[in-house]
Amino acid sequence: MQVPKILIIDDEVAYLEIIVNIIEEIGVPSQILQAFNGKSAFEIAKKESPDLIITDWEMGEISGIELIKLLKKEKSTMNIPVIMCTGIMISSANLATSFNAGAVDFIRKPIDKIELSARISSMLKLSKSYKKIIKQNNQLEQQNNEINKINIELNKQKQKVTDSIKYAQKIQNAILPSNEVMKEILPEHFIFNKPKDIISGDFYWIKKIDKSIIIAVADCTGHGVPGAFMSLLGITFLNEIFNKKEILKPNHILEELRKQVKLSLHQSTENKPDKSEYLSGINDGIDIALCVIDTELMTLDYSGANNPIYLIQNNQITELQPTENPIGIHFDEVAFKNKKIQLSKNESVYLFSDGFTDQFGGKNNLKFSQKRFKELILEISKKTILEQKDALESTFTDWKSDCKQIDDILVIGFKI
Repeated sequence: MQVPKILIIDDEVAYLEIIVNIIEEIGVPSQILQAFNGKSAFEIAKKESPDLIITDWEMGEISGIELIKLLKKEKSTMNIPVIMCTGIMISSANLATSFNAGAVDFIRKPIDKIELSARISSMLKLSKSYKKIIKQNNQLEQQNNEINKINIELNKQKQKVTDSIKYAQKIQNAILPSNEVMKEILPEHFIFNKPKDIISGDFYWIKKIDKSIIIAVADCTGHGVPGAFMSLLGITFLNEIFNKKEILKPNHILEELRKQVKLSLHQSTENKPDKSEYLSGINDGIDIALCVIDTELMTLDYSGANNPIYLIQNNQITELQPTENPIGIHFDEVAFKNKKIQLSKNESVYLFSDGFTDQFGGKNNLKFSQKRFKELILEISKKTILEQKDALESTFTDWKSDCKQIDDILVIGFKI
């Protein structure tokens, strides 16, 4: 077992011997180090790291006070407890000066054996505690350094992932219809597109064939990267369907899209989920609203997979209900239905995902709800197209407040 080191400093040999003899008499196991001046004491302290220092006050060129100040500035010696021992500087002011310099105890000469014994015993315990704390602090510092290294590496990896996702966002935006295409096909329209993450599981798609405009708004399973992958599949399959067949019946388009998605995701009757599995979340697919507008006959054909649409006619709102099936496998698969509506000039159509209605917020932290959303659409329909988008954005921001956005949001509105 390593014995504690005690460094004794005094320019009078007699007092050095007195202190050494007292320590030996009281039987404190220790290694005694001695110095006759402050300068050599400081060098010994740096080299030996004693557990306790007992120093005289008056000592030639470097006094005990100056020595303590030097010790406190040095990292390797700053936590060594120091007892000031003096027979001259014994006033209360001297005591205060000693403590302010950094001494932890004060003994007056002539030295009392019992008092010195008690002080040494107490200070060695204090030194042991200091060393234990320093060791723990060093361990914590080492652990913190390791954690910092890990955090730096994690941040680098996170940045790489974020950069990749941002690049994926550019690709996704390039695949979506451009502003120029949308403006050319639908001169009066707005798009309120607010992904939960950088990239979105919601997408929109538009195409014009002769006098027909085909437009869709879709909500893929999930959001972020998984949702974005599904959105790319959806857009790709819609393009393929029209490049090959030019189907103009919305329900037929959805049936073909469902066929392609099931084939791509290897969804078959053999691995078809039962109702409990489906409701538990095994339901990869796409919810979508799709319209075909005949600009010559002024008709709108609609079919939806879980996603309705709203029409504003004569300041009244009409909701066209979807077929309650997704684009993908379902425990109770049914055929998609088609609905036809006669249109008039300046009527408005709204397609949307469920992200807006499902957002929590408001005073009671509730969902925005379909009822509120329907009322909001009717209210803003009287505004200009640009004002409608602004109204949706401000309403959503106010409602969400400090709540986290829980899903991707996509709303498209246009006038006939």
